[in-house]
Amino acid sequence: MRKLFFVLPALAALSLLVPSSGFAQANNQVGLYFDQNDLTTTSVTTGSGYLSLHVVLSYPYLEDPYHVAPGPVAAIAGFELRLGYPDGETWLPFDGDGDGKNYAAYPDVIYGFLVPQLVVDNHCYLGYFTQVTSGGDDLGYYLTPLGTGPSGDTDDMFFAVEVADQIEELQAMFPSSGSHSEPVFVVNGTPVDAQSETWGGVKSLYR
Repeated sequence: MRKLFFVLPALAALSLLVPSSGFAQANNQVGLYFDQNDLTTTSVTTGSGYLSLHVVLSYPYLEDPYHVAPGPVAAIAGFELRLGYPDGETWLPFDGDGDGKNYAAYPDVIYGFLVPQLVVDNHCYLGYFTQVTSGGDDLGYYLTPLGTGPSGDTDDMFFAVEVADQIEELQAMFPSSGSHSEPVFVVNGTPVDAQSETWGGVKSLYR
């Protein structure tokens, strides 16, 4: 059985090969969505209670890999990111889709899939955060770089692609809002301007 993502120390060295890319591209964007089948639902109006926010990576693409040619990605081996959330809000641990393990403490996520997660119709469902929301106004949620982690990079979030046995490429990914300083999801506020795409039916492939 393959080792979980980010266990291998060699991954830190691979991070030096990841290109520095801007937010203008459509590839490699990750966001939080109220409905994992509809990537337009980036906000919700609600009172206090439980709320699940689904993490979806859109158009994963290896831009300048070391071991293989650039191109679209078929499956995700793991990823790293940090959740930014309003003061006073409560969260349950991150629940990754499929079998895997989170090596980080909340709100950080360093997640490795036992079996790489398939990309379907240019999107990959990574898992979800569960919030116990206070129901306040304009509660913004962010996806940001981990800061410290196996990639060794403090400026970007990353996902990993297994290209051969025990060999993985790292690729930077970017928030769907276009900036780490802009929320990717808002509770009781203005919807986030994210990708206007739907991928109905994908959920049934994972559940």
